[in-house]
Amino acid sequence: MKIRKEYLYDQSKDYLMQPYDYVQVAMISGVFKAWKQPIFYDFDCKMTTSIVLEIVKFVENSGFHVVAMVSDLGGANRGLHSDLQISQSKPYFQNPSSAEKIFVMADVPHLLKLIRNNFVDHGFVIDGKMIKKEIVEEALNAAKVSDLKITHKMTIEKLNCSGPQRQKVKLAAKLFSHTLSCAISRCGTLGFLSQENWIECADFFKLGNDWFDIFNVSTPFSDSRARNRAFGLALDVQIPILTKMTQVISQMQVIGSRSPLPFQKGILISNSALKMLHVELKRRFGVDYILTRRLNQDVLENFFGVIRAKGGLHDHPNPLEFKYRLRSYVLGKNEGAYSDFSNVEVDDTPDIPLSGSLTIKLKPSFNPPSFNLDENLEELNELEYDGLENLAGFICHKLKYPCLQSSSTESSSWINHLDEGGLSKPSSTFMNTIVELNKVFIEMNGNDGIATGPNFMETLLLRSESIHCPDKAKRLFLRSRTFFRIKELNRSMKEKKASKRKWIKILS
Repeated sequence: MKIRKEYLYDQSKDYLMQPYDYVQVAMISGVFKAWKQPIFYDFDCKMTTSIVLEIVKFVENSGFHVVAMVSDLGGANRGLHSDLQISQSKPYFQNPSSAEKIFVMADVPHLLKLIRNNFVDHGFVIDGKMIKKEIVEEALNAAKVSDLKITHKMTIEKLNCSGPQRQKVKLAAKLFSHTLSCAISRCGTLGFLSQENWIECADFFKLGNDWFDIFNVSTPFSDSRARNRAFGLALDVQIPILTKMTQVISQMQVIGSRSPLPFQKGILISNSALKMLHVELKRRFGVDYILTRRLNQDVLENFFGVIRAKGGLHDHPNPLEFKYRLRSYVLGKNEGAYSDFSNVEVDDTPDIPLSGSLTIKLKPSFNPPSFNLDENLEELNELEYDGLENLAGFICHKLKYPCLQSSSTESSSWINHLDEGGLSKPSSTFMNTIVELNKVFIEMNGNDGIATGPNFMETLLLRSESIHCPDKAKRLFLRSRTFFRIKELNRSMKEKKASKRKWIKILS
């Protein structure tokens, strides 16, 4: 963790501290139970083999069993792996307090971000086929024909994020997702993609999604998908995914690089270590499964966040402040982590109650415009209809009304294309109803705007009262449709503002 570099005087120890750049922290956490505890820190200190072995001895002598070590792939940590002779075939080192093995793994959320960064910045060559971000951009642009998109969780901006945004794991997880993989495949099948190798790109995204799911399990059973179970409860599905990921990463080449990059080696080591760790834990402790989310350094990242937040707006501590914030953390004094200060004083001005007559006078009139349907409602193309079907499927899943659902397995349906088991497919009758409700929404708001003012939802319901549909389903569709339009308008407004700032900077 980076700290503020400055000279300091520690009065309690009468010690003058030299400036430091960063603090090295080691933390232990439970594999079988959720708990954590920082046990080591030092300033401007590389994690060496001798330090690791001393920490392991201390933990073992305290009555705990050390079974794994997790870190990111910074240069110092890669040097530590080399000193410990860690490799794909030997992803472990010997416990100095016993003859047991301690397995070494890379932080998987960090690996996912590195895969994303290299894919966006360079692209990959897999089985002699080149896949680059242009395939994804073309799919996103093809699906952007409406605010109801089959790629509503991913945008061009999120794909090409930079700076602090690249530190967010969720943006990388949204890129390597099952939904985006299916969207690329759907766009390619319907002829919307001119880029080559979109099939290989969709397959790689699907593999990346499944691989990350295996390493991100927090409960034994989360849903009907076998890969999302705790590792060990569905080995017939999980092991082939790890094996396939190992095969692909082993022969994959990052464009512009002649040899495998550190993130590729980290994936290979982690895949091998997870399989061996499961066997060892079953032998030593009789456990059947591992909750793999406990095998990353999220607990350490959260710890750094708490340490920063303890200073309120002063979130970049110096070494002395880190020391006392750590002591507060260890003692459990974690309340008041946020600043009591704000940019304005508390407003204690009393509210004056308005009379009923004055309230009525203050209500603005609301007469939303009606748009010409012939001008604004063009025939829905396949991707627009897919977006409506996606929303209709969500409504079916949410309300669970049998009258809205279909048991058809028509292969051309977007829901069937996306389904891995458990998705609800709307019936053809309900889809016709959804199309009619969508016409009402566009008649009132147009194709790219929204009618601001009071009684917005009530007006939509009034205009759609002739459409026969369960009231809850109608309200849920109109409310969701509204939120999608608002989200798209805000995104567009933010994009225009950013573009304007860029032009101002260029001209100045």
